[in-house]
Amino acid sequence: TNGGGPGTYTNVVELFGGVFTVKLDAVAEVVGKDEAGDKLKVTFVDTSVWVLGAELFRKPFPEGRSGTWVMKHVSETLRVLRTNQGNVF
Repeated sequence: TNGGGPGTYTNVVELFGGVFTVKLDAVAEVVGKDEAGDKLKVTFVDTSVWVLGAELFRKPFPEGRSGTWVMKHVSETLRVLRTNQGNVF
């Protein structure tokens, strides 16, 4: 993201050496900052399932499916976020 505008990202989980892959696409936008860290509005776009590099299907999230996350730590090798539901990843 440049200049605080929205940016897209994809979370990818690969199993069996990349034979089976699940992707979650989302858009994140910085909506504030406080002592806890940058606050991001994350809007989920869709999830897709891939086998051997071929997309099997893609399922969109319901419109407006989003949450506010706080960026607790970011470096070149690690990113830690806390979701509005208390999850940390």
